[in-house]
Amino acid sequence: MSATLTIKYEMRLHSEYDLGPSLHFNRWIPDSEDHAIIIVSDSTTVIVRIDKSCITEIGDITDEIISKSLGLQVGKMIIEVIIDGINKKLADFI
Repeated sequence: MSATLTIKYEMRLHSEYDLGPSLHFNRWIPDSEDHAIIIVSDSTTVIVRIDKSCITEIGDITDEIISKSLGLQVGKMIIEVIIDGINKKLADFI
């Protein structure tokens, strides 16, 4: 018997005090299911989204600011990993 395992987490690229490595987006961020970055390989799907809380700018980030900005610095990503066909006992354990 098999099951589907879904893991959701935030992956920080740097701390809020140490502006280390980051991603940069121009006039767009993958902030919804329709715009997410999706990678599919065999029985595994990885979905990467970046919402407004992931942008390391100071102040409120609006859609207007995003649409006009070059080099939006992103300090974290929202990751969802979906694995199909794993052993049900292992999925229950996890």
